[in-house]
Amino acid sequence: MKMIKIAFIGFGRRGMSIYGSLVGRRGVKIVGIFDPVKTNNPINSGAKFFNLDAKEMIYSTKPDFVIITAPPSNHFGYLLLCERLNIPVICEKPIVTQKKDLEELKRFKIKIYPAYQLDYDQYINKAFELIGKSKILEIDASQRVRVQQTGWKDSKRVSGGGTLIDNASHFINIAISKFGLPKRAFSSLSFIENNIEQSCDVILYYDTFSFKIHSDWISAVGKENRVKILTEDKDIDFY
Repeated sequence: MKMIKIAFIGFGRRGMSIYGSLVGRRGVKIVGIFDPVKTNNPINSGAKFFNLDAKEMIYSTKPDFVIITAPPSNHFGYLLLCERLNIPVICEKPIVTQKKDLEELKRFKIKIYPAYQLDYDQYINKAFELIGKSKILEIDASQRVRVQQTGWKDSKRVSGGGTLIDNASHFINIAISKFGLPKRAFSSLSFIENNIEQSCDVILYYDTFSFKIHSDWISAVGKENRVKILTEDKDIDFY
């Protein structure tokens, strides 16, 4: 069996979670970890740890592919690096905020596999399965997270934005993957701290229904995903 060599760019909570699901699997070897914030390896592993240069990590460890779980504002730069080094990528929500970056991303030749967390949420997906052939009247989704405002999330330059980019983007992806592009969209941001929105609301308008999304970083609970779907003959509520 060929050993697949994997390297991580970004090693916060999300990166360590993915690492935990891969380490020890047959045919998989974690060869390198890069994180620009941490000064040493937060886990005891045989993987080489770097905190100064992602390019040095890739040159040194020669991975078969890279997993990017860095703050969203850095995703495009790391994707561009992997494109230039011809390394395929799994990227947790590969968001760009500039149109010119989007146009360049479309021309990339490497394989980029986007990983939106709600694509794999069994409860959220079950809710949409239950719709069946019923006519949808309205969808109301929310993601509430209690965030300690320390680290990358309290810097707009590093985070790229607040809860709209960090959390609401996952439900926007679900809407597009299930129903295609909306006819029009509306969004509002509120509760601004450090020039970053802590709360946002998005409405995606389709031909016969609207998909409403609320996301915030100011929840009293640890984390909560919820989706309510109203159809002509069903009321589906998953959380």
